[in-house]
Amino acid sequence: MTDCSPLVSIVLTTRNRREEVLRALESCLAQDYRPLDIRVYDDASDDGTCEAIRRCFPEVEVFTGEAHVERLILRNRALRDARGKYIVTLDDDCYFSDTATMSTIVDTLETCPNVAVVALRYVERARPHTSDQPCLNAKPGTELGSFAGGANAMRRECTLDIGGYREILVHHQEERDLAVRILDRGWSIMYGSNKPLVHLPSATRDSMRAWLYGVRNTVLIAYLNLPIIFLVPHVLVACAKMMLFRFKLQTLPFKLRGMLLGVADCIKYRGERRSISLATYLRYRRLPKHGPEQLLKTSAPPASRRD
Repeated sequence: MTDCSPLVSIVLTTRNRREEVLRALESCLAQDYRPLDIRVYDDASDDGTCEAIRRCFPEVEVFTGEAHVERLILRNRALRDARGKYIVTLDDDCYFSDTATMSTIVDTLETCPNVAVVALRYVERARPHTSDQPCLNAKPGTELGSFAGGANAMRRECTLDIGGYREILVHHQEERDLAVRILDRGWSIMYGSNKPLVHLPSATRDSMRAWLYGVRNTVLIAYLNLPIIFLVPHVLVACAKMMLFRFKLQTLPFKLRGMLLGVADCIKYRGERRSISLATYLRYRRLPKHGPEQLLKTSAPPASRRD
């Protein structure tokens, strides 16, 4: 009997972004690769997201809960539930610009057995005060030290074996923590050869929450992973950079609170510390990090194919 299980699962997590996730799903269903296991994990939306998905795209599996639980819990649930050997994670405010993206991803992972994650190429609409945001200038096939959580393709069993995302991180930078653990197991992260995805950052993003968890997780991720000899200097330099980056008085309380919360959580989660090797740390530091290739001044979404 022929195994008809899909090789690829596309996973989206969402909360109260109905129109954005519908746009993302259109680009998923336009892929020329089949079969596909497409699933949405809804974080207790109250804007009609689930009803709209089921009405417009009945072939998409939708999972929802009554309580808000954060996206890392949903991403880990998707890793356990999904039927594909490869898991493609797409943010709900992204969309595929090319119908051959899945075929390109499968070809890469099938021919590169030591690659655990393909960091997908993407362009991003410029946000206010992002003129200083660095863009990635790397050739497809380059080894990277990290990947964007909402634009990647990973080997499911590899990620599960490592333990998936650390849910104690709650929000922001969780993919960097997973990346260093992947590298420490001897796997690699490859920059994809796909035509770039488009990321249109949602207007509903809470930037102050991102600053809070950005600083908190910088401290906590370093404590959980880094060799002790580099831990203190790495944290001091990283926090100083974050405090000065796009400095504004209104962000300062969130950054300071994030730093204090990070120190407190290092004590709280001290039993979770598992230091990576010195060789992995040095490898991680020298490798380029995933990011957008280009910042777009304007970026109109594609015309809708929905009725």
